[in-house]
Amino acid sequence: MAAPYHRKLKNFFIKKDFQGRISLAVFLAVVGGCFIFFVLLAFFSRDTLTFSYSDSVIQVGKTPLMLIKNALMANWLFLLIGGTLLIVAAIIATHRIAGPLFRFEKTLGTMIDGDLTVTIHLRGNDEGQDLALRINSFNELLSGKLREIDRSTKAINDLLARCEALDLHRTRPEEAEEILKAIRRHSTKIRAQVDYFTIPHD
Repeated sequence: MAAPYHRKLKNFFIKKDFQGRISLAVFLAVVGGCFIFFVLLAFFSRDTLTFSYSDSVIQVGKTPLMLIKNALMANWLFLLIGGTLLIVAAIIATHRIAGPLFRFEKTLGTMIDGDLTVTIHLRGNDEGQDLALRINSFNELLSGKLREIDRSTKAINDLLARCEALDLHRTRPEEAEEILKAIRRHSTKIRAQVDYFTIPHD
């Protein structure tokens, strides 16, 4: 029986390394795009001059430098807030991926350790719903196969115990044949469960 699932409070920093790399990549991509834009602007306007009027002072300079200077001076607060919001948005977006990755790793690690009672629970907006469903289905299938093998092995052990308790001089051949048929029947069930899977050869 699967262990009860208790939902925890949302933690946006589930896989810090993964989310940090993605957030940094998004931030650098935006900064890189802005840099390329300014480079292209500087290239196409390198031979022009720009007049700027500020605080009763007229400034004259090359267009690329003047535009970049004025843009930074006028929008530095917007750029700071925008960059911060961009990083926060990236963290929130990656949370939908990092959360499932964390649960996949944790659940599969538990399964490798031999505990098949666990299942993967994802939030409704998380990515990887189909993968979680397939892993849970495989876990349930494998658990069912192992339960069937366990029942058959217990039955075989009981039959072997009956064989050991038999008095060979007084046992009827039909009784011994019946026990052998039962052992063979359970052995066939075990073989059927094992043959369901394709496993690598030694």
